[in-house]
Amino acid sequence: MANERILLQNLSVSYANGRPALSGINLKIKKGEIVAVLGANGSGKTTLLYTINGIIPHLIKANISGSVLVDGEKPKTPSKMAEKVGILFQNPDDQIFTQRVFDELVFGMRNLKRFDEKKAEKLLRESGLYRYKDADPFDLSFGQRQKLCFYSLVAMDPEIFLLDEPSSSLDYPSSLEIYSVIKKLAKKGKTFVIVEHDADLMLEVANRFAVLKNGRLVAEGKKEIFKLAKVKNAGIKIPRGF
Repeated sequence: MANERILLQNLSVSYANGRPALSGINLKIKKGEIVAVLGANGSGKTTLLYTINGIIPHLIKANISGSVLVDGEKPKTPSKMAEKVGILFQNPDDQIFTQRVFDELVFGMRNLKRFDEKKAEKLLRESGLYRYKDADPFDLSFGQRQKLCFYSLVAMDPEIFLLDEPSSSLDYPSSLEIYSVIKKLAKKGKTFVIVEHDADLMLEVANRFAVLKNGRLVAEGKKEIFKLAKVKNAGIKIPRGF
């Protein structure tokens, strides 16, 4: 279909030590969808993001079988994928490259030749980080650094966002803030794959859910999947009401 952004067919990934990380994953993600990926630690969530982004196998070596297609093409190197795919790591310190908050926000914009000073200042104001624009990012709190990396990604304007626990170090109001931004961007056609630990929060955000257990996709669909026994046995916190 024309609006199909990500297609995983019988995808399996194993690392050099032979340990399988993903097994037989089949998943379609359409333009404008927000898909939450849930699972216990070690279930393969981050591996899934890295494979879509091209980090696996281009930067992290692994054996892949099956297929991964992003807009109908196999993922290239992460630097080439950055034109359309942006990734937010779980630890923001893994993707901070400059010594000034403003420079960090526009780092990706400049690399992609999309620099827009007015847009950058607007995002800094929306994020509440404008007062720190001349500060060293590592003088911010961990949660503020996480927020800075998220808004840096928004500034790059990718078509597909891969987010690894984007609210893990944020307070509840800040979490609501970034998810409000995500919902607005999805309405404009941006696509999101979000690894998240807070299933209750994701009920208000995601269109669909994908639940992993030991590298396998045990269920995917609307919120009703939380009623399934196999999901309740997947080692995740089940949202209230299910």
